[in-house]
Formats: sequence, structure tokens, C-alpha cells
Amino acid sequence: MPTAEKIAPIVNGVLESRGSNTTRANLVGLGLDLLFSAAPIPLPGASTFATIVGNDVISRGIRAYRLRDARLRGLLAERGIRERNAADLVLHWVRFATDPTEERWRTLYDTFQRLASRGALFTIVCHVLAACGYSTLVLLFDEVDRISEGIRSTQAFERLWDKPRDGDAYFHRLNIVFVMAASNPVEALRDDTTYSGFSRRFMGTPEVPTRNFRLPAPRVTPVSGQSDDFAHAAQVITGLIDTLTDVRPLSVSPGTELELRARLAKEGDALTWHRLWAAVSDVYSPLY
Repeated sequence: MPTAEKIAPIVNGVLESRGSNTTRANLVGLGLDLLFSAAPIPLPGASTFATIVGNDVISRGIRAYRLRDARLRGLLAERGIRERNAADLVLHWVRFATDPTEERWRTLYDTFQRLASRGALFTIVCHVLAACGYSTLVLLFDEVDRISEGIRSTQAFERLWDKPRDGDAYFHRLNIVFVMAASNPVEALRDDTTYSGFSRRFMGTPEVPTRNFRLPAPRVTPVSGQSDDFAHAAQVITGLIDTLTDVRPLSVSPGTELELRARLAKEGDALTWHRLWAAVSDVYSPLY
């Protein structure tokens, strides 16, 4: 399976002069990775670039021949991806990754939505990743305590947890790691009478409880010019805004910064990371 370092130049070549947001760029990268994992196409090299990136008549002809549906379906079947929905997803994904036009993006997006509406998208993606050589998928979730507001949300997490059984069309052996961040109200999810399925899977049992790791509170001093978490948040937020084409960070006076620092520092250990980043964004970002 190719490494991210080898895929990156080809992703850049595919996206050159097309313009793309981060989501589409990531989908192109993963789609190319699936292609090179499933198909015997050399990587890296000039011939690969001509086949995948080239837009002249010869390159398009080579690409159309080497990536024709019948051939890719055969290669996917050899990998164990035989079920139609799974194979169709990979084909649409590869088509978009090798030639990311708006029409192909819409087709891929509609495929994602159709499978998601059936509750099958996550399982199929895991099945495809495992078949193409992936061993582990790490899922990151923030503000998990918010899901206690509705049982349907916890049930959605249960479906992510439960793997297909051996013999199922989408069976896979992918290791799935859940990394979940939350504030203190998340403890309510231990209530087995209300959140029984979620509680047993994610919060553990009284005999074998899940271990929680507490994040230290952010450090903010009431003095400007300090290298603390306030300064880090301000640097990251202004840096992100600088990458946009039509806006710039707001100019914050020393008095405004000191006032905000003093207010946040006064909260002490009660200050949360969410509160810090939201407060700094409010004063530096013109988007609020």
C-alpha cells in the first residue's frame, strides 16, 4: 500500500489548476490510495503521472483503458470487494480521484448520501479499507456529552461500534479506535437504564469501567506577551484567517486583550478549552 508521502505529489498534480476544498482534496488522496492498493499501477514515476494526471488525448486514452470499469471490478473482486454497492462506491471514488470534475463529485456525493440514508455507508467504507490493506481506523469525536440530549444519537454510535458478522457481505477485520472528548456531563451516559447499549459499549461496566483521561485546564495569565494557551489560540486563529482570500484577523488593542485575559484567568480550573477558543475567536475573527 502506498504511503502518504508518495501519494501527495500525485494528489497535487490531479488538483492543479482545478481548485479544491480540503474535503475534496482528502477524498482525492484516499481515492488514489485505494486505486494504487487495488490495481497493479506503478508508483511513483513519470509514467504514473502521465496516466493519472495527464489531460492530453493520449493520457486520457491510457487512463480510460487502464481504469475501465470491467477491469477495476475484476481487481476489486480479487480483493474481496464483490458486493455491488461497495464496488460502485469504489468505482465512483476512483473516477473522481483521477479526474475530479464537478459532475464526478456530484455522482460520488450522491452515492455517499444514498448509502448513508440506508445506514450502510460506514460499514461499506470499513469493508473497502480493510480489503485494500488498511488495518486501523481512528475516529475522533468532540463534545460527546451533547449526545446525551437524545437517545437516537447514542444509538447511532452503537451502530458504528457493532461490526458485521463473519459471512456478511461487508464483513471486515478493521480495528476501529474511538477517541472521544467531552466535558463532565458525559458521566450521565453511564446510566445503564437510559443509555444501556451505549453505556455498555463505550462507558464500560461497574466491573470493567472505561478509563477516562482528564485534560488539564488551559493556562491563561492576566498579562500580555506571555507564552500561554491564550497566545497559542490567538496565533492559530489568526493564522487560519490569514489563509482565507477575502478576510483578515481583527486588530485587537492591548487593552482589549488584557481585559479578556483577566476575565479568562479569573475562571481558573473552571475554564474549558472550548470556552478559551470561543472567547479568542470572538475578538480576533471577523466571521462572528
